[in-house]
Amino acid sequence: LALRDEPNHVSHRPTLIAEKPYSGVWYVPGGSSAMGVLYHDAGADYLFYDRKKNGSLALSVETVFEVGQQADIWLIKYNQPTPLTRRQITADYPPFAHFRAVETGRVYGCNQETSRFYEETPYHPDRLLRNLVEIIHPEFGIKAEKSYFCPLE
Repeated sequence: LALRDEPNHVSHRPTLIAEKPYSGVWYVPGGSSAMGVLYHDAGADYLFYDRKKNGSLALSVETVFEVGQQADIWLIKYNQPTPLTRRQITADYPPFAHFRAVETGRVYGCNQETSRFYEETPYHPDRLLRNLVEIIHPEFGIKAEKSYFCPLE
């Protein structure tokens, strides 16, 4: 299912950013981390893929904002009792309203409080990869058996 080595099957790699700022720092997966590699394998142009680090990168909000505001897709893992919304994101930081992904409705969240993301994905990375391909390349018609990331209202 990985698209990394299948350039003929992917004519376009939508740009992607991940996560959101916390206390003035925006932690994004490094390009060599499991998530960074999965984003790439799913056919995305992950905007921090070139930063070959296994763990997270601690970046300033300004750095990610500059790179990410034109991203086609924004994926966020979060933990709260209610679903995260695009309205909540833009209320927390009004300039996010001008992100391409927010404007086009391509912001997806994975709520750690209601999802078993960390319990399941280490044993079933294929499920996560299918969910990512479903989001990144809907034109392929792939339906994930389990959706960890869902569109934000």
